[in-house]
Amino acid sequence: MTNLPVKTYPLPENTPEKAPLPAFDPSDANYFDMFAPQFYNLETMQALMKEGGGPLLLEVESVAVEYVFNPEKGEESGEWKPVIHFTNGGPALVVNRTRARTLMEATGSIRVNEWARVGWLEVAAGIENGQAQIVLRPSSGLSGNGEAGPESAKLEDLELDELNEALFGHS
Repeated sequence: MTNLPVKTYPLPENTPEKAPLPAFDPSDANYFDMFAPQFYNLETMQALMKEGGGPLLLEVESVAVEYVFNPEKGEESGEWKPVIHFTNGGPALVVNRTRARTLMEATGSIRVNEWARVGWLEVAAGIENGQAQIVLRPSSGLSGNGEAGPESAKLEDLELDELNEALFGHS
């Protein structure tokens, strides 16, 4: 068996000796390091788009039917829903009817277990069916220079200020 190198980070001086090592660099921590959500939500998506300058470009790893519930309301508050898991290991995305139609059209299949074939998705905050929500667009996953990456994520949807104006009447 090979010993893999363990990545270590400088810890603040007041760190207790028995504290476990963090799985992230504390000197460069972000929201997802500190409060890793299980699922993307509209508020988080808007913040990520603002920081990154546009939609996220994510590669679909799998789509599975899972029991999704609000922990504050208890397990009985849940429903069985399709959930998209991405290769980046970050939050998953619960599929609603609008996103399901996008996946069905992109894959040509009504079967949830075949929706992962969509490959890359542009994921953004937007307006569909008159509602603010996370919207999906199939993507090749390639930028203009042929490399995979978020720089290729360009939707023809509303800018963040325009989205706020449409939703709340001010930017």
